[in-house]
Amino acid sequence: KTMRIYILTQVLAILSLAIADTSLPYPSHHVIDGDLYIIVIFGLTSNGCKDIKLSHSFQYMEAVDLALQHINTHQGQFEDLGVKIGAIIMDDCSSADRGYQLTKEFYEGVLLVNDSTGARIEPDQIVGFVASPTSDRTMKVAEYLKTTKTALVAPFATSPQFSDRTRFPYVVRTVPSDSKQGPAFAAFFMSLGWPNVHVIIEDESSYTRDLANTFKETFEKEEQGRCIASTHMLNSSQARYHNEQIISAIINSSSKSDIVLYLAIEIKGLLEAKEKYLGNEKAKRLIFIGPEGWGRTENVVKGHEKAAKGS
Repeated sequence: KTMRIYILTQVLAILSLAIADTSLPYPSHHVIDGDLYIIVIFGLTSNGCKDIKLSHSFQYMEAVDLALQHINTHQGQFEDLGVKIGAIIMDDCSSADRGYQLTKEFYEGVLLVNDSTGARIEPDQIVGFVASPTSDRTMKVAEYLKTTKTALVAPFATSPQFSDRTRFPYVVRTVPSDSKQGPAFAAFFMSLGWPNVHVIIEDESSYTRDLANTFKETFEKEEQGRCIASTHMLNSSQARYHNEQIISAIINSSSKSDIVLYLAIEIKGLLEAKEKYLGNEKAKRLIFIGPEGWGRTENVVKGHEKAAKGS
């Protein structure tokens, strides 16, 4: 019972980040006291810190809390640690620029963070960072941390760019590079005999741009007659409107291809756009192929099953 109350208290504290007054100069933060600290930057909110994200981020926060509890037992590999490790949990509002700003201003002494006693946490108490769930947001923070020589663990960053140890000498990632994902998509398409494909790329994502490039290189060079029928850049700031424009452009093109490689983090908006065109036979036949980020998430297709059929 005591443990459940403790966890609930931590979760409520973390939740307070997402409902903080966004008119303040800086987003709120939550501190788990320690002698030395890890700064954890995740996106608890989006859309300018206005919309609470209900999936994933809170699970990540709870994982951080449980990990610290384990570390601070000082057992096993942590037996000789000798200090208590704490955390500063920050919300970057799903923005690469905000994550960079938080990091820079903390080190410059503009953003002041105190522990539960009111004592200021100094930059020299920081032993490392845990980065955001996207390569783009991780990249911005990592580039700044190169100047402070601070280690950053990237549990989600799959961009091949992180393999450049000159550019990112202090980044350690726990997942492999996506350098083979583009060729894997190409091999999949070729095995099914699909010679032409439409490609949609999210404009603000280096992950999707890198993936599109490696896909194209493999797909078009393997055999004559294979080509990208059309390429569309999805404006993520106007995604709903732009998804509809893209669907309209594809179904009104001269291409006979019904296959769409959708290289974006979320597909729900595209399914909603397709639903508006289900009276069109070509739109009805469209099949979306995409990365694993949305492939196994049931809530993405809930209510849009007809549009998602075959994808």
